[in-house]
Amino acid sequence: IEATFAAGSDDEPSDADATAEWSDAIDDNLADVLIGAMSTLVGDPDSGEVASTSMTDDVAEMLRRGGWEFRQVDNQPVFSMQIQGHHGAWAAYVQVIEQTQQLVFYSLIPESSPIESIPLVAEFVTRANHDLAIGNFELDFESGEVRFKTSIDVIGGRLDVPIVDRLIHTNLAAMDQYITGVVDVMAGTRSPKGAIEAVEANVEP
Repeated sequence: IEATFAAGSDDEPSDADATAEWSDAIDDNLADVLIGAMSTLVGDPDSGEVASTSMTDDVAEMLRRGGWEFRQVDNQPVFSMQIQGHHGAWAAYVQVIEQTQQLVFYSLIPESSPIESIPLVAEFVTRANHDLAIGNFELDFESGEVRFKTSIDVIGGRLDVPIVDRLIHTNLAAMDQYITGVVDVMAGTRSPKGAIEAVEANVEP
């Protein structure tokens, strides 16, 4: 799937603005579970790599260089975005785990699944994950939250702008492809198998 994604702007209302209040509400909860520990990455500025005193600073600089609109959550190693895709709008987060030098990108389905739909959503997530080469959907059985995750371990390597961009674009493309299917299953308008078939039938060759 090829898609163009735009991060939301406070000055330009879009469908993504509908998720802003919900996004703000979970910012603090997400930030509370993160551990920020300092580390050092050394890079070559001419090669697109960034040198700074922490991986969090590196990632922030790479997001700026990549043209992404984002904000840092309460000075934690987390950056939030509002995304507008072809098939929906949603909140996304970049999480930096300094201690283990891991970078994780999450896209969140705007609404949590009703309790009665969770088993069906679990089937949809399992069917979707089976054919995904990179990244995976995750379902919280307690809250009904559904998110898509891509991640990279940078121990022994270096981050650069193209790597971060690929991590993000791979995630957003998958989310944009499957978001309508997840929502349909939550609403009970399609079966998990039917939703997967409908989603994958619309994938561009």
